[in-house]
Amino acid sequence: MKKNKISLISLVLFLSFALFYVGCSPDQPTEALPIVNSGNADFSRFAVIGASYEAGVIDGYLIGENELHSYPTMIARQMNLTVDSEDADFVTPYFGDPGAGTKFELTGFDGASPILEITPVSGIPVNIDYPLPYNNLAVPGALAGEVLFTTTSENSLTGNPLFDAILRNDPTSDPETHRTAVEQAIALDPTFMIVGLLGNDVLGAALSGHTIPGMPVPPDQFEQAYAGIIQSLTTALPDLKLAGVNIPDVTVIPHFTTVPKSVDVPSVGPVDLFVQMHDGSVQQADDNALILLAASSIIGDVSGTYGPEGVPIGFDPTAPLPSSLVLDGGEVLEMQAAVQAYNESIEAIANQYGFPVVDSNALADQLGDDGVEIWNDIVLTSDYISGGAFSLDGIHLTKLGSVILANQFIEEINTFYGSDIQPVSPYQYF
Repeated sequence: MKKNKISLISLVLFLSFALFYVGCSPDQPTEALPIVNSGNADFSRFAVIGASYEAGVIDGYLIGENELHSYPTMIARQMNLTVDSEDADFVTPYFGDPGAGTKFELTGFDGASPILEITPVSGIPVNIDYPLPYNNLAVPGALAGEVLFTTTSENSLTGNPLFDAILRNDPTSDPETHRTAVEQAIALDPTFMIVGLLGNDVLGAALSGHTIPGMPVPPDQFEQAYAGIIQSLTTALPDLKLAGVNIPDVTVIPHFTTVPKSVDVPSVGPVDLFVQMHDGSVQQADDNALILLAASSIIGDVSGTYGPEGVPIGFDPTAPLPSSLVLDGGEVLEMQAAVQAYNESIEAIANQYGFPVVDSNALADQLGDDGVEIWNDIVLTSDYISGGAFSLDGIHLTKLGSVILANQFIEEINTFYGSDIQPVSPYQYF
């Protein structure tokens, strides 16, 4: 069973293990990888479309140092492709300081509870003048339909500015010259592509604490978008080989599982938090409710900012947690049903077009149960911070978490195409 409470002791032990292994091993030059037998595939021109996992978001934001350790970039290295220069085989939109997104920083602990500083940051790639489309065309926040149809923030359903930074279509130029992520990928004439984790179609609703108009995206619309992506790629590039990935149950990641529904109150015992429902009514959190990570900063607050002054938020029906920070049991089931339907569509389309699909849904469950052994008896879990798999935003993977996902891809690709890409060593990420 997954633990809800953050353990400062387990975090210290995890970091101690990392320092021990790094400190006890001398620095060695990276050995050249063996020549890759690509089997029935061709890895010479590799491209990626997707969203934040593929882009390399860690701790809520994009920055070049993390992008160079996204799971697609890890895979590119194992394919013997160069990744870290403008004339590299696999070029990423390298965001300089301060990065882009919402940056989560750990500044300390209050007892066992982390203290986070959360800062919006806005930047552009330092290689924005690169003359070709980037090989990594993943756009954080992208919906499946946007990957197929969106060219700029102006025609993004969510006004996502990262479409401008990554696709680099000039909003002031003739729209006829603009190209979508799919069209830019096709222009690279890739021999191999990853169609990434397109989970924002459900995650957007989950992060809002309830269903919102158009979200979760209806399953038939998701299926049409995903099928359109695959059909567009394979029609334009008949020899293209692909790998895909399904969508994890968003309700099992630490952003939704860390904050407990019940809080121990001295001399009283466990108290179920009061929450506001989407219809405005107030009740105590039901057994299947999930409290979003952002709620941790306001539970018990008496300042009057979030409710009546002097009344602790969450502990009185006059000061409930707002519905935007809670998924009730019914909403959890809605999110899970959407994920299941999306994954059934992905599997059916992959079978139709003949490409492997990484089961990230099962991986998320495994991280939440017994964890995944990554190296020398070190096990990563989805426990917030101490588990090591998820970054501070509770949604995106750490570099070590990305190693696990990269190696899942490599295993599926090797099995399906008869290749022998070597797995990523986690050692360098401790």
